[in-house]
Amino acid sequence: MGRLLITLYLVDNAVLKKPVLYLSDYFEKNRTEYFDCLSQVREKNELSRWLIFFMKGVIATSQSSINSLQAILELKKECEENRIYLLGKRIKVAKVLLDYLFQQPVLDAEDVSKATGLSLVSSYKLLNDFITKGILKEATGFKRNRIFLFEEYFTIFKK
Repeated sequence: MGRLLITLYLVDNAVLKKPVLYLSDYFEKNRTEYFDCLSQVREKNELSRWLIFFMKGVIATSQSSINSLQAILELKKECEENRIYLLGKRIKVAKVLLDYLFQQPVLDAEDVSKATGLSLVSSYKLLNDFITKGILKEATGFKRNRIFLFEEYFTIFKK
């Protein structure tokens, strides 16, 4: 809970505009040092060691965020230039769907219809185009009520 409060504190004090730094992952990966630093603060009032550890976490987490953002931008560019470009007259609506996928990487045909203004039939055709181009994968294996994943987007965050 304390880790979440740190992020909220930074947002509240306008250090961050949004809670984009996921420091909990850094703290978990460096769990022993994290607890050692907290113990030093509690037992010896040694705040400097905790601050150094915390700032290292901010730097590492910031770098990870930068790397993720760069990977997202590269994926978007690659999809636009090498996959969607090949859809001919459907490029414009395909770009709308691609932009939507970066906000909503799990979707169904109704989501596509709402995002693009296409009919359900046209939405399914666009979904099939995205599957063919390797942008989306069907996740359910069903013939109806299918869910589609923008899997490459998720892999960026698994690194």
